[in-house]
Amino acid sequence: MREHRYPKLSEEHILNLLTQKGVKSDYIRNLKKRKILDVNDGLYDRNKEPLSNVPIPVNKIVKTHRLHCSVNGNWWDTIFNNSLHNVSTNKWFKIQRKFEELSLNAFYEWYDNELPPIENASYFEDIDLFVVEEGHHRTCWAILSNVKSIKVKELYIYSLNKTKVQERKESLKRKNKLIKDITKLEHKFFNMLLQLNFTYENDQNITYNSNPVFYLKKPDSLSLDTNEHYLSSYITNLKVIISKIEKVIEADNKWRKIPNAHIRYFILKLYNTFKSSYSEQILEKLYKFGWEKKS
Repeated sequence: MREHRYPKLSEEHILNLLTQKGVKSDYIRNLKKRKILDVNDGLYDRNKEPLSNVPIPVNKIVKTHRLHCSVNGNWWDTIFNNSLHNVSTNKWFKIQRKFEELSLNAFYEWYDNELPPIENASYFEDIDLFVVEEGHHRTCWAILSNVKSIKVKELYIYSLNKTKVQERKESLKRKNKLIKDITKLEHKFFNMLLQLNFTYENDQNITYNSNPVFYLKKPDSLSLDTNEHYLSSYITNLKVIISKIEKVIEADNKWRKIPNAHIRYFILKLYNTFKSSYSEQILEKLYKFGWEKKS
């Protein structure tokens, strides 16, 4: 069976189509400013039993399940951003063909009476907003064409949990303090690296002339959204690595009393075969690389 080839999603064509069909220019202009918003459902309790086959107002839908990476972007640009891969062409063009065939009012009637309801959505009572979990393409076309309401097969009601909100506030307060502590420690850490002619590569390897000396993995993100455990662990690791570097500096100050670099390295190497510490093992490696601190 030959596969049907769909044209590429065209912003210009859709804009002209909406205008021709009678969607008001003011609505389209406002739609280009309409933000996709995120709702932290972790602060809510979901009712066990959903409401069945209910209409929801399209102007109160703030996100669909395909747009988690597009929060704070606007609906218009996100829909037509092909790099996001948020549109399945066969689903999209099935609705587009109906929009092309019908008048605007007939399209609204088709949406109300013939189009299957979207599978499920969530309603957040305290903010009076909806998130569509399954039904992205139907939702996008409803938003583009200014459909007033769309039916949902299963609508879950979410109630704000004040205890969870308070816990979230306390967690954010702790995270904020952790991030401030990280900022101070990183300032000290990077100043030490600068003085020692070390380089921090790929947010994990501490090197001298591309030779690995220490290892410190930095979290991918350091923000209020970062897991609190990751922030705490990073602080612990920062303190450990700073302590290790300080001990190497202390050992170096002792061994630098031997002025000749070659003799110093030879004696330290011999010393490490009988008695050594972690700091002196690192120091031996650095001397081997010809390490020099900044004066």
